[in-house]
Amino acid sequence: MIERIRKRLQRKIGKLRRHIADRRRPTVLKNQGFCPICERAVTFISRDPWLRDHYKCTRCRSIPRERALMLVLQQQFPTWRELRIHESSPGRKRSKSASRKGVRGIRAEPPFPNKPPGSVVEGFRCEDLECLTFPDTSIDLHVSQDVLEHVQRPETAFAEIARTLRPGGAHVFTVPIVNKDRPSRMRIGISDSGEISYVETPEYHMSPIDPKGTS
Repeated sequence: MIERIRKRLQRKIGKLRRHIADRRRPTVLKNQGFCPICERAVTFISRDPWLRDHYKCTRCRSIPRERALMLVLQQQFPTWRELRIHESSPGRKRSKSASRKGVRGIRAEPPFPNKPPGSVVEGFRCEDLECLTFPDTSIDLHVSQDVLEHVQRPETAFAEIARTLRPGGAHVFTVPIVNKDRPSRMRIGISDSGEISYVETPEYHMSPIDPKGTS
């Protein structure tokens, strides 16, 4: 319990420091608009030219792809609050933003290391997209935001998502497209025993659950 409180305090302190540092940076873009998460007129602001991750709603702090997801849900799945939705790896901030909108059907599941699939850790259910524990045709909607580029066998993950979707179900996902003129390529090799070898030097970015980051 004490360790859990310590980690939460560390996350809050880190978040506060980043917020203070961010406010000291010059504004790149600022305008008024409508946030589909807040469902009201708000101010959007970015202090970084990389708008994809920094053009935020000043009220809910959502980024563009999160607002796009909510807009898709509202437009394409008007009864989404009644559906059984599995959202893979939304991160704690994302799930909190979703809960404020009443997204009680979303099952937020970051990949906790060394925890068995289907178990619940700190209120989150652990799932492996390549081997989901959900029964066949049990999910109305799968949601994954910037997750599939980290999956070792994306074709297996797509097959598992298709297996667990109910008839008429859907998979809504985003993937970062940076090198648009270059084909995708595998950066790792996987042996028959499941051992991973790096074909290229691994790259990491921030992870909500692992201080080492996500490759």
